[in-house]
Amino acid sequence: MFSRSFAIILLSTAVILVWLTFPVFVAASEFRERFATVDPPGPLPPIHFQDAEGRDLKLEDFRGHYVLLNLWATWCGPCIKELPSLDELSKAFSFNNGAHDIKGPHPDLTVVALAEDRDGLIAIQSFYQRHNISHLPVYLDDTGRMPFLLHTRALPTTILINPQGKEIGRIMGDADWSTPSVVAFLLSKMSD
Repeated sequence: MFSRSFAIILLSTAVILVWLTFPVFVAASEFRERFATVDPPGPLPPIHFQDAEGRDLKLEDFRGHYVLLNLWATWCGPCIKELPSLDELSKAFSFNNGAHDIKGPHPDLTVVALAEDRDGLIAIQSFYQRHNISHLPVYLDDTGRMPFLLHTRALPTTILINPQGKEIGRIMGDADWSTPSVVAFLLSKMSD
């Protein structure tokens, strides 16, 4: 005969095993369903952070560009799996010899991967080196307050922001940002 505590442990183990068997990345169709659109685009609180040189920056410094703001941490498993695809997305939207890697006309997009690490810039730079992240600048929320200010419940959380600094929408959890369907979805949101 099972005791109640044994049943709870068994159920908890089953939930964890089921969670571990799901694919790490959000599929394109699930991405569309999980992207929470803000209509009309909504204001964001003041967002302050540091770059790799320790300079203070604000999200306002990116006005005039679409911004994909990703909150992540070096200790977050889904973040670790997601960040290389954000690096690829950043590379695709960066200028190489005067042209974007993505074909066709599109708006300017800047990927801001904002680390929520207590260990500081050295931990982030070491992470970038170990995972060959070369197209994302190093940014750190040295206060650790951004998840609270942005009302996020989990890491990673990614917020699409328009050139006026307003939130278009967000997705909580990891995604493969480098797939053509996700890039097409982002482009469609940026042209609305």
